[in-house]
Amino acid sequence: MAAQEKEAWPLPDMSLVDRPFWEEVQKGNLVLQKCQDCGRLQYLPRPVCVNCFSRNLGWQKSSGTGSIYSNLLYYRYSRTKSPRLNKESARNRSAYHLCRH
Repeated sequence: MAAQEKEAWPLPDMSLVDRPFWEEVQKGNLVLQKCQDCGRLQYLPRPVCVNCFSRNLGWQKSSGTGSIYSNLLYYRYSRTKSPRLNKESARNRSAYHLCRH
């Protein structure tokens, strides 16, 4: 019996700024933007550094360690789509602290 492939979640609409982030998410990686001028890490992806306003941004893979302080899973109801609650309507919100290694 062939191993079942893991079904990928659909990607959100992407911009040029956050496309590299979502492509890495599909591979199972968490990456953060890193300012090449001041060294600050930031999330959510933005076109400029929130610390020094530089546009010289790159990406750094997260170590994957940290602490989750709170997690919430909820379902969004849409009248325009199927009213059933399914995985497409699920949303996850978390509060976390990533360790810098």
